[in-house]
Amino acid sequence: MTHKRSPLRPLLSATAATGLALQLGGCLLFGGGYDGAYIERQDVSLEVPSDSGFRSTGEVGEVYTIIGETARDVNTWVAGVVEVTSAVTAYLNNYPETSKDGDWRVYGPIDDDDGRDMSWLVKIQGDASATSYQIWVGDRGASADAMVLLLDGNVQIDGDNRSGGFRLFAEGVEAQPELKDPEDAGSTFSGSIDVTFTRDVSTEEKTVDLTFNDWRQEYTLGDAWYSDETYAYRRDATGGGTFHLALYGTFDDQAWGGYQTNKVELDARWNPDEAGRARGQVLEVENADSALDGGDLVIHECFVAGGDLTYREINEPYAMDMPGYNMGDATACVFEASDLDG
Repeated sequence: MTHKRSPLRPLLSATAATGLALQLGGCLLFGGGYDGAYIERQDVSLEVPSDSGFRSTGEVGEVYTIIGETARDVNTWVAGVVEVTSAVTAYLNNYPETSKDGDWRVYGPIDDDDGRDMSWLVKIQGDASATSYQIWVGDRGASADAMVLLLDGNVQIDGDNRSGGFRLFAEGVEAQPELKDPEDAGSTFSGSIDVTFTRDVSTEEKTVDLTFNDWRQEYTLGDAWYSDETYAYRRDATGGGTFHLALYGTFDDQAWGGYQTNKVELDARWNPDEAGRARGQVLEVENADSALDGGDLVIHECFVAGGDLTYREINEPYAMDMPGYNMGDATACVFEASDLDG
């Protein structure tokens, strides 16, 4: 039987991108200013070994490749949100607020100047060591009381140590559908996503976590992916690290399952030389309408620096349908399978 395409790819390439673009124009050029701290792209970026997989001279593993694609997708939308909101709050923080709400400095509401039928409101509080900010959205001409919270963020700086994050609210996205990326125009979102980080800028030791809170994306044709789980990324001071992702979704167009709900998990661990181990799983969900042709599917891979695949194994009975898929010797792997669970 020929090699079937990955049952993981459709779900894992789905990210909660919302073409979030804040175009505030020059509405607040007054003078004055406040000190502030802002999240940087490097604070929340995921650097996984597959970023350098193009250097491979041999075969690169499927799980290894999907982890790299997923990390790049996450980097695109998370870093995009960070860069836009940090730039906007830093810009506004240079000028006097239009009003106050307790300790919050309030800027707006300001009608969108990029042709969209909506308005923005930004709240900022804090100083150069700790700043909190909120982004609110509403209809064009809306009052402050009619705005809906889109994003709530914060950052703290203590010497070389940086920490913070933000929460993205689907309610804000759905209140102003023009925020959506064109590819997501037909999708409906609900829930929220938390992005949190810690980072030591002297060593680049870092943690980045994405926690899904009842997050769900309903597609136009009725399919959906959703999660209450997390992306978890760790980088130690030597450059070694770990990656974990868990999501739920349907695989109606895949060979392994039908319209039932299944759980997908991706795990990887690598050393400073970017040699390591990866595991991809599609799991049946207890107490759910869940089914896979051969039960849980598990793929193990091991790789050396540059991404060359040295070991691959898929569990039975799937291995019987894919002769020649399994290869290599697990004893040559730099990590044990159990190392992916810690």
